[in-house]
Amino acid sequence: MKRWSFVLLLAGSMPAAGALGFWFGVREGLQLGVWADAAPRGALALHSLTPSELENCRLNMACEFDVDHSLIWPHYLHTCPLYSYLDSIWGLPDYAQHMAT
Repeated sequence: MKRWSFVLLLAGSMPAAGALGFWFGVREGLQLGVWADAAPRGALALHSLTPSELENCRLNMACEFDVDHSLIWPHYLHTCPLYSYLDSIWGLPDYAQHMAT
């Protein structure tokens, strides 16, 4: 009886631990994607903020939003514990050097 209870405990806890790890991994990955995408979007938005484009208020607000986030999110990307693995995971060879400048 003891052996079966141990087997059932393992059979129940392993999928639960796997689902929990998957959930936290996906949650962290979604945040990393937003953080890593903020700087390039801000750079593109900065070029869109020219005086001729300032007449469109919605475009102006969207571009300012992207520029603001490009200034905020890279800090969180640099302090993330997974930051050192980004090059090997995403296949971006000098990504850390470009973000540091």
